[in-house]
Amino acid sequence: MTFKWTVSLSVFMVALMLISGCKEKGEVGQQEQKSVTILYQDEYSFPYRKLVEFKFPELHIEFISYSHLMESPKMREELLKFVDEKKPDLIVLPQFDLQYFEDMLAQGYLMNLSTYIVKNSFDMQKLMPSVVDLLKQKGDGQLYGLTTSFRSKALFYNVDLFNQYGIEHPHDQMSYKEVLELAARFPGDGGGDQGERVFGYHQLWMTPTRFVLAVGEAERLNWYDETPSVTINTGAWKNIFQYVLRGYQTGAIFDAVLLEKQLEETSNKYDYSQAIEESKQRNLFATGRAAMTVSSPGLIGQIMKFKPEMNWDVVTVPVDPANPELTDVIEPGPIMGIYANSANKEEAWKLLAFMNGDEVAKIQAKSERYSDKLPMRTSYIDPNSKQMDAFYKLQIDERPVSTAEIPGEVYNILDREIQQVLLGRKPLDEALQTIQEQASMELIRAKNMKEVEGK
Repeated sequence: MTFKWTVSLSVFMVALMLISGCKEKGEVGQQEQKSVTILYQDEYSFPYRKLVEFKFPELHIEFISYSHLMESPKMREELLKFVDEKKPDLIVLPQFDLQYFEDMLAQGYLMNLSTYIVKNSFDMQKLMPSVVDLLKQKGDGQLYGLTTSFRSKALFYNVDLFNQYGIEHPHDQMSYKEVLELAARFPGDGGGDQGERVFGYHQLWMTPTRFVLAVGEAERLNWYDETPSVTINTGAWKNIFQYVLRGYQTGAIFDAVLLEKQLEETSNKYDYSQAIEESKQRNLFATGRAAMTVSSPGLIGQIMKFKPEMNWDVVTVPVDPANPELTDVIEPGPIMGIYANSANKEEAWKLLAFMNGDEVAKIQAKSERYSDKLPMRTSYIDPNSKQMDAFYKLQIDERPVSTAEIPGEVYNILDREIQQVLLGRKPLDEALQTIQEQASMELIRAKNMKEVEGK
């Protein structure tokens, strides 16, 4: 969960000078500094430390680290106790996990920011609307926190490959089934040597199990409940298994592990060794070997490195056909809030407003260009002549998050049964029944063990 922020020293110092208006050292005078505390996971990796220290020389900014809690299985409870003990002025929560924000709100630990926003004419208009709406929703219509960034994904496609094979281009709000139907129209053998072969779809580190579950999640299906039991042997899930696994079996979706196993059992005149090895290192899309992939903006950096001449574009991530305006791939970055009992609310607001303001957004957009994060101030998202609004035009699908813990053995069962189907050793109906029965038993066993340990 480390929040990385890299920028060259020269650019960084120029940015500081511009923001500060080239302040002289003696400008602050001999006045006593006022102390303000910031709670963050690690004071040394706080991305805006140099900026805020330079911008506010009249403040003595102290950092309180909760890095010692990061690996604790009870971090949520322990973080609340830590906040109550340390009473920081500004709280910066772990990124991409709204549960910490919800915990703080439930305990009344965060201050309503509305008064400060209005009083200081803080510009909210250019912030990513759906993320702001989500934060307000968590606060029952009020805003208790802000974030400088968000994470999202889109469907990348290689324009030249689609043109070469005469296949219509992807469009916004497609379903995964439609995407895989397009992928199936690309010839996996390429009609030439292995250097010319292209594949319809490849996503780095995406196993068949993860892909099936990701598609089901996109279509708003649950595969387990709080009972606990697995609920995957249904018509809706079977339909997803059928078209996703068909994509793997036909080669529309490239998977190195499956292909290696298939080649062990069959004689194939094509040499896939180069593609197999390459796919283990990087997304084949970035090297021009796959026509489509779903990824974050970080993929753009890989394209610029491996195939800068590629003619690519993006459309929205695949969605549920019944709810095409919603997605679950947009997540807010680290949420910042002011401690409700802070004695330095004015100073804490200055810091919060600055870090979430226009000046810092300009620097962030340059320093985090082609990273996995996007700036909340969407006017600074680098269009690069592409449809970059694909990353933020959908609304956030905020669904209840299950608190059930899924033991690793459940995923092992899924992996094993899906491989059996892919290699033609077991019919899908039988595999789904096995998954439902054995995975449910594993969930119950894990729950019972946890209850015994808790006594």
